Amino acid sequence: MSRNLELKIRIEMSEIDAPVSGQSDEPEAIGVGQFRLVLNGDKSLDIDALEAGLLSTSYPAIRHALGQHLADELKKIPNSNASYSRRASRGASQSLSS
Repeated sequence: MSRNLELKIRIEMSEIDAPVSGQSDEPEAIGVGQFRLVLNGDKSLDIDALEAGLLSTSYPAIRHALGQHLADELKKIPNSNASYSRRASRGASQSLSS
């Protein structure tokens, strides 16, 4: 029987004296699966800028977590040399031809 999977996300927003992130507003990696973006203090009430910043910062963290999870799950499958996407596409094509 498979176990349930718990998903967690932690978001922190705090005032700091660090310089604003580069012109591209790209988040920077600060640890394994951790990213940050420093916005200009003038945007502290700009809901669109805050939302965009949170979404762009969370995306690489989500992709990292998904990649790590799928890699760990593949290790549990005996004799698994194929990638997850190849396995999934093979299963989809077999079900379509049935």
